[in-house]
Amino acid sequence: MKLPFFKKKPKELPEGYTRQQIIPKGVSSVVRSKEEIYKTARMRTRVPEEYSKIELREDVAEFLRRHNACSDQIDRMDLTMKLHAAMEAGLRGEKGGLAMIPTYLTSMESHVVSQEPVAVLDAGGSNLRVARVIWEGATPMVEEAETIPLPGSTEPVTWSKFIKQCADQLEPRLDGVKRVGICFCYPAEATPDGDLKVLSLSKEVTINGSKGKLVCASLNKELEKRGHMGLSYTALNDTAAALIRGRTSVPPRYGSDFAGMVMGTGVNAAISLPVERIEKLGLPADGTRMIVDMEAGFFSDVPQSDFEKLVDEKSEAPGISRLEKMTGGRYLGDIARYALKAAAEEGMFEDEQTAKRLKNMRQLSIATADKFADDPWLRVIPAMKDGTEKDLETAQHIIIGVLRRAGAACTCLASAIAMLSGYGLTDRYKPVIVSVDGSVYNKSFFVHEEVTEGMQEFAIQELNIFSMCKGVEHATLIGTACAAVLE
Repeated sequence: MKLPFFKKKPKELPEGYTRQQIIPKGVSSVVRSKEEIYKTARMRTRVPEEYSKIELREDVAEFLRRHNACSDQIDRMDLTMKLHAAMEAGLRGEKGGLAMIPTYLTSMESHVVSQEPVAVLDAGGSNLRVARVIWEGATPMVEEAETIPLPGSTEPVTWSKFIKQCADQLEPRLDGVKRVGICFCYPAEATPDGDLKVLSLSKEVTINGSKGKLVCASLNKELEKRGHMGLSYTALNDTAAALIRGRTSVPPRYGSDFAGMVMGTGVNAAISLPVERIEKLGLPADGTRMIVDMEAGFFSDVPQSDFEKLVDEKSEAPGISRLEKMTGGRYLGDIARYALKAAAEEGMFEDEQTAKRLKNMRQLSIATADKFADDPWLRVIPAMKDGTEKDLETAQHIIIGVLRRAGAACTCLASAIAMLSGYGLTDRYKPVIVSVDGSVYNKSFFVHEEVTEGMQEFAIQELNIFSMCKGVEHATLIGTACAAVLE
């Protein structure tokens, strides 16, 4: 017989484990279960019982600290407060603040007015994605999806060529479509009529003649030449799309507020705020909320490691977008490469040929680096093909350190967003939900792990803000389609 007044003593956690945040019913912090991530997407060799956090070898941790490259060398409170101050300054239109671009998207509480199919184009990071989004009941579904390299990401192109290639990809998906959603993942000023005017490019993408161009107007002109008349266009940033996707996929009762964040080729965030808080617009309080595109990746008052400094110096715009350069997938592979090269030069590898190859390694992608960190025995880094067991572990721990540092910086960004919202202060079952999309967050276990634990240990336990990051599936495609059919 069980007596109701006898409570079971909480089970002691194994060393290296942390207690999970209490998450509202119906809300998951990830798109898929851990088991599925490990068995299918990640192909990890470790079994579920070995999920405990890897502790960096002492000599590797010391090497990273010598180069200011350890995640614990980031003062999370200091960086979070600086980010929050830059957000507030940007809302006031002050010099030195984040861009905090008003999107004029004020339909967060509106309802879907149409369930017609939407053709969606997502120009972001290093990829151009196109698809049709249809509705099965109230559920949006992605079909006819295709991904190609983004024009301008591998070699310079003109704006005219960029638009023509976008039209080429979109045109086969226009059958029976009246609405087109465009997700443009670069700094752009929203116009009151729903278009986007290009301000600049980032992530080492070069599209000549793009500054000042209108995205929807340019694409519409090209498609009209091809006989596609009367189309309705909606354009927005990828972070706004992630916010809308999260907001439409999670019932309001499960979250006190919603924001959007992208951790992929680059990093950025968006938040929905009462219009009177966007002081530079000078609008009166009328109950309306507007999505603001932060352009957070441009924040540069960050603590740089020696390897991040090298990436910054060799980039097209040194001194700019330093937050993006320490967290974005476009740069993380190079950060890891410079770290491995420095370790080889400092004699940390046993095999001489391995050390020589690492010193001469010319490229390393984030996908390859992450896969190696996941399972070094696969030897996916060619320079490590003959490395000893200790060499493999050394390289693995160095890369894990780089990825965790990126996750720590992104934790600070997510925490500053939660602080800016002003919610999540009282009810642990209604946290501020930051909807996150992007390859780095969704595919890198070590970044994902650092952000998830960081939100628990820092945002909740130190800032006392109940908040969480929630992975959202097809965020840019479905979020953009939802924006196109919202009232």
